[in-house]
Amino acid sequence: MNYLRKTKRIINFRYISWVIYFTSYAGLLLISVLPLFDNDTNLLTSNPELFYWLLRVLTVSVGVNFVLQYFIFRRHDQAFFEFDKSMSDVQMEILSPEEVSKKMDMMTLSTALNHLLKKLKEKNERLKDEIEKNHRLSENISEFYRQMRTLRDAELIFDFFEYDINGCYFTFISGMITALSGESEATEITAEDLFKNFQFSIGLKDYYKHVERCLEEDCDMNFECSVQGKDDGIHWLKFWGRLTQDKTRITGAVTDITREVNIRIAEKERIIHDNITGFYNRNALSEVGGKAIAECKEDKHVVFVYIGLTKYQEFQERFGMVSGNNYIRVCAEVMKKFITKDMIPIRWWGSDFLIIVKGVKDLKEFEKEAADVADKIGKHVGDVDGIATTFPMVMGYAASKIHGKTPPELLEFAAFAEHEALREVAMSPNEFNFERFEKAHLASLRRTLIKDIIDKNQLSVVFQPIVSLRTGELYGFEALSRPTNPAYNNILELIDDAEASGHYVILEKRMVYNALDAYMARDPKYKDYYLFINTAPYATLDEKDYNDIRDRYFNHMKVVFEVIERNRIDSDEINLRRSIVKKAGAKFALDDFGSGYSNHLALLALEPDIIKIDRELVRGINADLRKQHILEDIISYARYRGTRVLGEGVETQEELETLCRMGVDYVQGYFTGVPDKKLTEPDIRAKQIIKGIIRNKNIDLRQLYIIMEKSFAIISGDYAKYFSITVYLMIKLAKRLNIDEDRFTSLIITTIFHGIG
Repeated sequence: MNYLRKTKRIINFRYISWVIYFTSYAGLLLISVLPLFDNDTNLLTSNPELFYWLLRVLTVSVGVNFVLQYFIFRRHDQAFFEFDKSMSDVQMEILSPEEVSKKMDMMTLSTALNHLLKKLKEKNERLKDEIEKNHRLSENISEFYRQMRTLRDAELIFDFFEYDINGCYFTFISGMITALSGESEATEITAEDLFKNFQFSIGLKDYYKHVERCLEEDCDMNFECSVQGKDDGIHWLKFWGRLTQDKTRITGAVTDITREVNIRIAEKERIIHDNITGFYNRNALSEVGGKAIAECKEDKHVVFVYIGLTKYQEFQERFGMVSGNNYIRVCAEVMKKFITKDMIPIRWWGSDFLIIVKGVKDLKEFEKEAADVADKIGKHVGDVDGIATTFPMVMGYAASKIHGKTPPELLEFAAFAEHEALREVAMSPNEFNFERFEKAHLASLRRTLIKDIIDKNQLSVVFQPIVSLRTGELYGFEALSRPTNPAYNNILELIDDAEASGHYVILEKRMVYNALDAYMARDPKYKDYYLFINTAPYATLDEKDYNDIRDRYFNHMKVVFEVIERNRIDSDEINLRRSIVKKAGAKFALDDFGSGYSNHLALLALEPDIIKIDRELVRGINADLRKQHILEDIISYARYRGTRVLGEGVETQEELETLCRMGVDYVQGYFTGVPDKKLTEPDIRAKQIIKGIIRNKNIDLRQLYIIMEKSFAIISGDYAKYFSITVYLMIKLAKRLNIDEDRFTSLIITTIFHGIG
């Protein structure tokens, strides 16, 4: 700062010197040039004394200025000398300052000084920060050693280590080896000795894998393991380390995390155990199931047994949720009596259990033992909240190496087998069947498409001709629905899945209206023929639907609704539906009669207009007398009730001829006409066969009269004449009553000849 004040003072003196110099020079110049102008300068020439005084003053001023300039120069020289000396001193303190020319002007010098002062200030700030960091580091180091002492006093393992990758040895600061072996002086140990001499849960190879991963991926080494300490206690350690820049060493810390691991283990145990039964719960499946499969010997199996309590739902609904939980608890206590060390019980959910059985060699023997245990548990009488009850159950099982490989897979298969046993598809204990599973799985996938099929109307309609066996001509058409979605092979699969998924009512209405709309667009030449709809709207369509169908379609067609009694129908419901159909002006038929669904009780209750004989009864009827006797009984009842009989599924000429001779009214099948999207005539060959049988079957009554008259004339002419007329009238009456002429005529002739001997 002293040098700066001197520099400013010198600059001020220099400015004053220059002002004096320019003023004196201007005065001398003015005196020199004034005589050259007008007479105004006579003042100076007329007064010489004034002129000389002025000249002297100016001359003295110039001289004084030169003197000042000399002194200023001397001061400059001294200032530069002192500045040069100060710069040398600064150069010793500051790293390589730029060299400043001694000839720079004062402004440049001032700027350089300011720059140097700024650098000095920044250096002072950095020094101050370093001092603060060192102070904090000192405090942290003190705190670290304090914590180390605390950890050591608490007998916890906490240490820093350095691992030499090339030499394969550890260097510990303190604590680690002491805690493991009690050797307080030991700080170095090879990796081989460390993992060999002390009981670590991982081996040397596992540790080398962590090191290799650290080198290959250039990441931190981080793993947990357990080790037995000098106090025979198990300690959990966490190793963490980082590669040095030259990648020859790993430096890090090892920490005792035993308390943390114990907390984690306790929490895990809480998560994987069921509160009610004390068994494992579903969260433990992957661990315990996977371990059992991994440890299973080659010649043995791990069997997953899925158990369902069949009485639980009824018990809970009757006595409440709390009692239901107690039911499960008591049942679990009973099951514990039969659980061995090779069994792992799991409460899966609700009243379902999963038992994992290890070391099973013979599945057949295992199934017998499981059935015996289930029988004993099912017969055991337990006390649940003062209520005596039993614990019946069903079982399904799947075995590793036979049915599946993974715990989730075996669980799914065992649960499917149990569900089959629950639905009484198979006996309990039920072994998993892959074919049935695939079929059910495919059906489940198809059910997801049903709503889309209905919404997009992915259905088509085909018509199969129905032929009258009385005339050999067309009687009507049956509308058959077909799914156009490739997921379904036939309409029966779609109907079954729709019933299972709750979409049957919507599907059935769609099929009915599709059939009616398609038949509306028929050729006018088929306007008088009946339309048979082969679905079962009888059980789903209400009066509003029938009235809508009547108003929209019945003026243009005649309809027969076919009914299949899949389930027992209430008599009141039957009467209501029958009255609705009659009011709507439609007929209805009992479909698939003789199939097992439609039986004689349904025939009595429904009183249909037409009975459709099931194709199973028609198939091969020409060679099966038992089927013929059954059909004769049906036809006899139909004649008594005034009901028509229709045989479906006719596929051979022999079947057609047999039905025709037995008195069936109508037939349909691939032999008489295949289903088609267009309305088609019956097969010509089938029509010819029917008409041929009709011709041979009809009796010419006039010829019969002549034959009988001549035959009886041998006995008595009058008797023959009157008796022949009587027989002729009786046969004609029988024909009007649709009584079989052949049988009636045979009966009369047999009676006559028996009477006359």
